[in-house]
Amino acid sequence: MPPVSYSHITLDYPPWAIEFDPYSRGYLVVGGGGGQGQKEVPNKLTVLDVSDRSIVEKAAELDVKDDSPSSLGLLADRDGLYIFCGINSTASDRKSGKNEHLRTFKATIPKDKQKASINPIGQSSLFSAQYSSSDDAYQRVLRFSPAQLRAGSKRIGAIASSLATKSEIVVFDATNALPNTKDIIHTIEPANNAEANDVDLYEQSEGDFQVAYCTRSAVYIVGLSYDFEKNQLKEPAKEPNCVSEIRSPGKVRCLRFISSNHILLLLNRNGASELVILKIYAKGGPGDVVLKKILPKRMASAVSLDAIALDADSQTGERQVVIAVAGQTRDVSILSINIPVKGSPTAFKTYADLKDIHDAPMKKVVLSPFQSPYASPSNTKGTPGSKKAADQYLRLASISLSNNVVVDALPLHPVPTKSGNPRYVLDKAGPVAKALHTGTNVFVAAFVLLISLILAQSYLDAQAAHGGQVSKYQLIPAQMRTFINGARQDNDPLKQVIHDTADAIAETAPVAKIADILHLHRDAQEKGIVVRSGDTELSTEVHDDQKALVRDPNAKRWHELTPKQQENWKRKLAKAGHWSANEGEGILKSIFFSEVAGAIGRAAMEAING
Repeated sequence: MPPVSYSHITLDYPPWAIEFDPYSRGYLVVGGGGGQGQKEVPNKLTVLDVSDRSIVEKAAELDVKDDSPSSLGLLADRDGLYIFCGINSTASDRKSGKNEHLRTFKATIPKDKQKASINPIGQSSLFSAQYSSSDDAYQRVLRFSPAQLRAGSKRIGAIASSLATKSEIVVFDATNALPNTKDIIHTIEPANNAEANDVDLYEQSEGDFQVAYCTRSAVYIVGLSYDFEKNQLKEPAKEPNCVSEIRSPGKVRCLRFISSNHILLLLNRNGASELVILKIYAKGGPGDVVLKKILPKRMASAVSLDAIALDADSQTGERQVVIAVAGQTRDVSILSINIPVKGSPTAFKTYADLKDIHDAPMKKVVLSPFQSPYASPSNTKGTPGSKKAADQYLRLASISLSNNVVVDALPLHPVPTKSGNPRYVLDKAGPVAKALHTGTNVFVAAFVLLISLILAQSYLDAQAAHGGQVSKYQLIPAQMRTFINGARQDNDPLKQVIHDTADAIAETAPVAKIADILHLHRDAQEKGIVVRSGDTELSTEVHDDQKALVRDPNAKRWHELTPKQQENWKRKLAKAGHWSANEGEGILKSIFFSEVAGAIGRAAMEAING
């Protein structure tokens, strides 16, 4: 499986809505609770700090009045976020015809995150009066148009009602921190009073937007051209254009724009799910299905979808779109697809299937927006022309019927472009596969196997050398060993490629993990493994006699560490690539930890940070 790491946090309330900071500054906002009249289960908003891949921490939290947040949307501010929520007024207010369902909060997050706070700004009602008179109605959907990097970028928002007497989608100007009826751009009343299962927005050019929404059996598009300065539409909005109708049995669960003329749909059909890419046309009329993918049976009727476009190739304009689908059970599938400037995508690629990541059925999955370090002038991690920007990650957050929030980190890889600055993609292929993509399948498979054997043999030889012995395991046949050793003595191109490739991979390959060390020494129950933290690095030692470590006052078992020490060690190990949260603390309980400065690793790894 690709190197996906994860971290999680347990809240004291069930989360219902979740959203990433639109500029990926390391914040994740969660809202939820027990609803009205549930004193035992609080209603809250929480800002989580997810900037460190190894841990999720609370930055700020607020008890919410009246009801639990049912939907979330975020606008960025220099010192934090504006949090928009769907929160109903009290039952007594609704009986009197008042339901201020759209609430705004300000999350202030200074550099000293210990002083972060969330404060209510105000509340308003954008739905019609029929919404207030419906006892069970709630604001099911809240979406903003994607944030843009250009200066002066302005956004619009859309909300959709559920279980109301009258089904509505209200599109509003989101430049005001507290929108009111004057900010309503357009109201859509779906045909036959059908509810909108999902809504998405796409900005084609400044002020020109497409609004897509899906009911159970159809997909609609509405074009809106809005003048932010005059606070009015440039021209009257047309009736929604039905671009797709779904035959029964089956329903459209979610949708996302993946380009200006392609929409990704999540369909549930007969207890299973599929992804569909729909091509839409500027002239209007029905769209065309250009690609389908049936999801694995274990996903059942998938419940949530999100998609994020990565940066475009500077020459071709092609983009990779990353897709996350939450199954009805406890699994998430991560896929990717390439969107050309002209034409349509031709294939889905599965990146990873994350299984059993929650203890209860899934509710929602979201991906963090991505801004390339080369595209943002304010980014200090990488500048145009620099040899290497900081490592880039796409984050994925998911919630379920439990109180857990799980955040996965997906490593992005730079791909060279003619402009000199790379574009980033999600790619599970390793360096060998990339180097050999032009070869035949049989040759590539054989070559990869050979290089894998070379690396494995090198590891075993190094392991034996640390103990003053010669490895008793020889993975490479004698004739092949002679062939490889001869690569240094002549200029045979194939031999030299094998030798050089093995060296290059060895230099960049990730270090062995704790799990690998335990696996290697699984038959030696009395051995002692200690991880030491020096002044600048971590190191690992393997001792034949575990009793020697018991007598070492600096070496402590996991249960002997304080909770704070355990958290520090987990952060160090995860940051160094030595351990990830999805491996659990169980493997840490069988080793020792030492804070002795200047320690030098002598066994399975030489230096985790090296």
